[in-house]
Amino acid sequence: MDIQFNKLKPSHGIISITIHAPDYQEAIEKKVQHYAQHTRLKGFRLGTVPTDLIRKIHGVSIVAEELNKLTTNALQTYLKQESISIFMDPLLVDAPSEKDFKEYKDKPFNFSYEIGLMEDTPIDLGPHIAVHEFKIEHVDDALIDEFVSGIQLVHGASLSMDTSTEDAVLHGSIEDAASGEVIELRIIIARIPEDLRKAFLGRQVGDEIMLTKEMLTGHTASLLGLISSVFAYISYQGTFPYSFKINKIACITPAPLNTQLFDLVLGPGVASSAVAFKEALAKIILFDKRNEANSLFADSLRDTFLNHFPVDLPDDFIKKSILAKNTKATLEEIASYYEDYQKNLRWEILLGRIMRSNDLVITPDEVIEEAKQHYINYIKENLGQEEIDKYSETDITQVALSFLKEDEGKHYITLHEKLSKHKVLSFIKKNITITVETVTISAFDQKRFAIV
Repeated sequence: MDIQFNKLKPSHGIISITIHAPDYQEAIEKKVQHYAQHTRLKGFRLGTVPTDLIRKIHGVSIVAEELNKLTTNALQTYLKQESISIFMDPLLVDAPSEKDFKEYKDKPFNFSYEIGLMEDTPIDLGPHIAVHEFKIEHVDDALIDEFVSGIQLVHGASLSMDTSTEDAVLHGSIEDAASGEVIELRIIIARIPEDLRKAFLGRQVGDEIMLTKEMLTGHTASLLGLISSVFAYISYQGTFPYSFKINKIACITPAPLNTQLFDLVLGPGVASSAVAFKEALAKIILFDKRNEANSLFADSLRDTFLNHFPVDLPDDFIKKSILAKNTKATLEEIASYYEDYQKNLRWEILLGRIMRSNDLVITPDEVIEEAKQHYINYIKENLGQEEIDKYSETDITQVALSFLKEDEGKHYITLHEKLSKHKVLSFIKKNITITVETVTISAFDQKRFAIV
């Protein structure tokens, strides 16, 4: 067996494998004998089917299977022995044809694989790498009240109208020129500044109104029916004026603040008073905004590192790999998301380089402990602490080990990747400059776009 590695550039190469007759003859003959012993064929007793007949019926598939098995194993062994790190599965780009498999006797076979290579250039961490992080401590009462008003509108009694009046709510959509997205929203005419209200009166379904930023000054995200991130985007980066197309006109009586509304929004029994209802909503809003702030920090960290440490990618190879895994995809579809895809891929490559160069390793014991904690948390949430107390440490360990072995070890791989990413991110945060700013939710919505 001959193996050649052609490094086309630092991030891209081709490995060619030539398999000679002595490499594959024994494996193929064993498989032919196995088929002869176990194939049921009319006119022959089990175990008496001639090998020549097996070759005639199954020869091509046997040869293809065994050669692919040999080359795959040889490729993996070669990558390991030569310490070649790759960031995607190898892509078979040149292989024998069915005709070649039919005429396999004593002939060599050539297989070529394209591979994406991970560079091992050291990454110099230090205080010169700076990232901004927002911390949100609490939710303002005014924001909670606005959120409640939006909920009351959503669940209020609605009466359709033919023509808009002062007490009407207009449901419609705008198209953002920058992103091309169509955004659904509702406009409460009574919330529009009085001197700008005339453009919204006497309107019918299908009419279009040029919507300026000033017209929405009396609206909040919840009143417009928007999630806060979309509202913030429109407020601070929107391409005003928008053409607002009316799809529905209604007069809405806000739903009263009572237990029926509380149960509908939060679930039965979660809140029994307006105070408890608002407290529960405050926790939800705070949780969502903190997740938003965490996502923004993660994106900022990624983009900062990609600016400091460029990663060259073999784009054509990556696109071919995507097409090979998803044969129904088109190049146009891939192009629509490739920018985000390659950005995240370059980030993962950088994280891998940092882990290897700093000897950051996740041990099997750490993965087992993580699996145990997952199981303990699951039991606590669903059955309570009393149920967990029934299990010994050995019982929990055995459950965790069984879980990690399922699906050919996929759960183990998933947890290992999760722990690896957590470890490398923790290491990065300790070795760069992170400026933390505590802000209100409204300040966060405004400032987040200043750093995008």
